[in-house]
Amino acid sequence: MKNRLVDVTSIHIIPTTPTNLLTTLLDHNQLSRFFGASITEIRPEIAGAPKGGKGTQRLVSMLGFKFIEEITDASVDKIEYAIQGNFPLKGHRGVIEFYPSDTKTVLRYQITGQVPRFIPVFLMALIIRRDLNLALKKLEVFHAC
Repeated sequence: MKNRLVDVTSIHIIPTTPTNLLTTLLDHNQLSRFFGASITEIRPEIAGAPKGGKGTQRLVSMLGFKFIEEITDASVDKIEYAIQGNFPLKGHRGVIEFYPSDTKTVLRYQITGQVPRFIPVFLMALIIRRDLNLALKKLEVFHAC
C-alpha cells in the first residue's frame, strides 16, 4: 500500500506576542475571520485549562462537510488539536508552535494525517498549504492593525 500521509508545515512571522496569538486562536467562535470555514465551540475546556484550551471541542463546517476538532493541548508555547473521525484526514493532527522574537512571534503550523484513497496526496497537500498560508496571512494582518 502506498504511503498516503500528508505533512504540511507553514512558518509565518506574526507581529504580536505568543500570549496574544494563543488568545486569538483559542477564541473559536471568531476563527472564521482567518480560516475558510464556519467554526463554533460546542464544548468548553476542561477545568483548569485556559479559556478555549484543552478539552474544548469545535464544530467545523467547510465545503459542505462537518467535523469535530478537539484541543488536546494549549499553552503559551503551542496549541495541538485532533479531528475526531476519519474525515477530511484520518488521524488529522494540527500543531501550532509559538517562538517569540522581539515584538513578533514566529508561528510554525503543521498539519498531518492520512489522505483518503479517492484524493491524490499531492492535491490534498496543495489545498492544505494554500488554505494554511491564506489563514496565516489574515492572522498577520489582523495583528498588524
